[in-house]
Amino acid sequence: MLKTMEMVSRIIRIDSCLSIYSYLMLFGKTTPAELREMTGQSKATMFRNLALMSNAGILAHEEDSDVADKRYSQHYYISRNMIEMIKELSSQGLAGYAESRGKASLLATWTRNLEVLPSTLAQRTTQLLISMSCREKAKGSSPPAIMKLVVFRLGEGGNADDIVKSIQGFVDWFDSKYRSKRRDWRKPIRHPVVLSMSLASLDGTRC
Repeated sequence: MLKTMEMVSRIIRIDSCLSIYSYLMLFGKTTPAELREMTGQSKATMFRNLALMSNAGILAHEEDSDVADKRYSQHYYISRNMIEMIKELSSQGLAGYAESRGKASLLATWTRNLEVLPSTLAQRTTQLLISMSCREKAKGSSPPAIMKLVVFRLGEGGNADDIVKSIQGFVDWFDSKYRSKRRDWRKPIRHPVVLSMSLASLDGTRC
């Protein structure tokens, strides 16, 4: 468990890994050649990142036997959702287990990952959608419109429970309308919608 946490924590700190992951989230299984073209990574960097994420259990690959050129026969795709993976590994009793193995600092890093990863993936996927739209425009094609909404609020509220309930209600609605719980990660999302939210509240009565 701790070894997997270390590998995933390392992946989250590597921008080029998250670029690959974000592309595969949007467009499903893809060849290394296409990933290199879309992310601008060198061949060595690409295959190093693919190997790292495969060893962590995040990616898998399969061969397309119908492709004549073997250089393009391997297709990589997401095998495990990183967000869900982090939630699964953040179990009760993990702090004591990590400390008993001399890895207490790893848990602090893992906690930061819970905050950083969703917003980072939101940025990466949005940037990919914008770049794809610009690329289509450069080709003379009619690019799809990209809608982007960014909101920041700082307010006075002694008890944030009602806010949490409202946000959870919205997330449940979003999941029921837009999210497939049994998504086939080999296939692309036809009409991607990217959502990332973060809430922090200091309740003096609980300090």
